[in-house]
Amino acid sequence: MKPFHFYKMDALGNDYVYVVVEQNPDVDFEELIKETPQISNRTSGIGSDGLILLGKENGNIWCRIFNADASEAETCGNGLRCVARLCYDLGYTKETNFKITLKKTGHIVDARINNDEISIEMGKANVEKKEFLDYKGRKIDYIKVSMTNPHAVVEWGDLETLDIKEIGSYIEKHKNFSNRTNVEFFNLIDKSNIKFRVWERGSGETKACGSGACAVFAALYEQKKCDNKVKIQMLGGSVLVEISETGSIYLTGPVTYIMRS
Repeated sequence: MKPFHFYKMDALGNDYVYVVVEQNPDVDFEELIKETPQISNRTSGIGSDGLILLGKENGNIWCRIFNADASEAETCGNGLRCVARLCYDLGYTKETNFKITLKKTGHIVDARINNDEISIEMGKANVEKKEFLDYKGRKIDYIKVSMTNPHAVVEWGDLETLDIKEIGSYIEKHKNFSNRTNVEFFNLIDKSNIKFRVWERGSGETKACGSGACAVFAALYEQKKCDNKVKIQMLGGSVLVEISETGSIYLTGPVTYIMRS
């Protein structure tokens, strides 16, 4: 692997390697993308949940998001919060409220910088009716939610003893999901507090997932089971998720730099 400049950033345990295109003029980015599994390997590589490319083109900030297996994701809430922090710190914008384009889908999101708290507008959720699948004779109910990327939201009794590697992987690759899916297993603590663990498509269990937090919120809000602003606890920490009057969902929380090269 040829050397390249990067930043490793963390958003509540959701860590990615961030590569700024303008800082790497000699890098073949398609080859770098293919090396994402090696880069993400926590034993022999940098170690991360994936790779995010970002830059500025014709005045517009953009990014591409890759899972640890090099598959390209449609969005990543925590990743976008780190992109927002990095672009602001690099001087790509002097505004504290600006837009980021997701190149895979062309979707444009709003980013807001408020000191150490970073907010991303995740857009409107598409919540479908409850469905079920069979897992070794056990019926598992789930709700499909799209945050431009796919989610299966599952209420689960005991998150501590959950065999997330076995069950999460099974649901991710189930025939009900044509392009695989992220899977969120949640507990509703009360109307303003939710706890969940996540199995991410292409990455496995991660400590946090921003779009997953929004998907869980959307599924419960649709059923009037939670308030319009909730605290969501993940293995890596908590985020605030809320919905605007127009139906857009916002994700807010801190981000940190881990290292740079």
